[in-house]
Amino acid sequence: MENRLSDSFVAASLDAGHQNLAWEPGPPSGFLAGIDLKAILSDPNAAEIVPELPTQALYYALKQQGVEDALDLLPLLSPEQVERMLDYDAWTQDELVPKKFFSFLKPFGEISREQLYERFADLDEEYQLAALQGFFRVHEVEDPYDLPEDIAEKAYRMPCNKIFYEILSEDADEIAFLEELMESLKENNMRYAYAILGHSTYSPPGEALAEVARFRRGRLEDDGFVSYEESLSIFAPIDHASLLKKWNESERTQDLTSLALQGGSGLFLDAVMLAARDENVSIDELYQLHQSFLYLANALCAAGQVAPDDIAGLNRLLEQGKALLSLGLEYLGQGDLGLGIRIVRNESARTLFRVGLSLVDVVREEVVQRFEAMNWPRADRLRRFYIARQWGQMLLELDRHWVTHVGLQAGEVLKGLFNRFPMVPMRMMQDQNRIVFAPIVNLRELLQLEKNLQSIMGYLYAATFSGLPLNQPVDLILRESAMATIRNAPGDSNVPRVLEQWKERLRADQARWWVGEPTGLDEILDTVIDMIHEELHGLIVLPRAGRSVHDSQSEVPT
Repeated sequence: MENRLSDSFVAASLDAGHQNLAWEPGPPSGFLAGIDLKAILSDPNAAEIVPELPTQALYYALKQQGVEDALDLLPLLSPEQVERMLDYDAWTQDELVPKKFFSFLKPFGEISREQLYERFADLDEEYQLAALQGFFRVHEVEDPYDLPEDIAEKAYRMPCNKIFYEILSEDADEIAFLEELMESLKENNMRYAYAILGHSTYSPPGEALAEVARFRRGRLEDDGFVSYEESLSIFAPIDHASLLKKWNESERTQDLTSLALQGGSGLFLDAVMLAARDENVSIDELYQLHQSFLYLANALCAAGQVAPDDIAGLNRLLEQGKALLSLGLEYLGQGDLGLGIRIVRNESARTLFRVGLSLVDVVREEVVQRFEAMNWPRADRLRRFYIARQWGQMLLELDRHWVTHVGLQAGEVLKGLFNRFPMVPMRMMQDQNRIVFAPIVNLRELLQLEKNLQSIMGYLYAATFSGLPLNQPVDLILRESAMATIRNAPGDSNVPRVLEQWKERLRADQARWWVGEPTGLDEILDTVIDMIHEELHGLIVLPRAGRSVHDSQSEVPT
């Protein structure tokens, strides 16, 4: 039971998909790069500019540059901006974290007690009560001397000398903030200070929190953040072929190989956005396009288990989402920048993302089918996890049960393919134990992934020639198979002849192992044979000595 629970926990963390594989996302860009706060504050119209800025971009700018270093900007924030920033900053999952709430409001108190009072009082009443719930215990007495001595030592006095309150926390930072908050309330609105003590002490537990959580969910949905269940719909397959016909009515579309070869090495989306600026697309329209990309990343947060205040995690999701979006756009636009501009104006970022992901799903499905046709061990489990879209379980399955058989590099490539956000291997790390990956940003990289998979599937299919059990390392199977073939050959035989025979069989059986675009067979066959030759390096088969049982001493490595 404990192992099953542990596996479920690991699979759930792997299911997020944005940090499972070694890769190096670029620095935050677009809205995540933040806003130049110094430039805004130096503008004479800063007081009018700041309240009109998009809250999420402004929030990221404050996080990156430090709230303490931007105290001059805080008084310019609108009440709505402050409340939305608390939605991002003061919560973990769906739980309000009072310490984070207090930490966010603390800099306002460093400006002045009036600022702290105004910012707190401007929040929804439910937000105020939910944050302070359980932090005060109120004592009402006719005479201060009626207060028990142990309570009197730590209680705070209200001006009427009949109301005393305790702060129920052992955290020094929380106590310091609550002391300062109460002083700011008393200085600016005494009646309000009494009301806050009463409501936060006597209100039904959890009632305010439930209300503010509901309001927060609505505000986050306005920013594109959705529930986990809704986020999964973004990964649902889409009929990309029909969309291709919709945007290419002449039906003179190119195959993926031709498109990939003529495409650039960067993101087609970036080229389209640059071309849109040259065509005098309005600033407002460009803003809306960028905002739609950010909404896509926000929507992916639930699936990727990323909190709104996790800038590094959101940056990874934005890179992954942008890559697949650009891949889908390049496919639909057929590499035509003008058509690309029309598409991004009319298709949602979510639709383009699903198109890019569906292109990879075609390859995923073919790989699973080939393993099933080869009767590869545990192929049925791979199929079950793939149908259920349990990406974390798939990665756990590959890591635990496949890598030792198919080899490290083949296993890592398969993990990149079946990651929630598919990735393509770029290079080996210096320790040679892990591969560095990158998102699939264009059709050229998708084609390269297909070539990697074609080589791997051909290599693995060659292991089936021997008839030996496949639940052992493939390199050992190939060596055993080569030795058996050489021994049983009627005449002189050697490794080169065996490889030539296997090459011809791979050519004849192409349909049983090939995946992806049906071009480049000779190149892939040469790669497969080179891979097998590496495994057979130094193989020497001694002459048979009148026995039919395999002699393990016949393999003599150099």
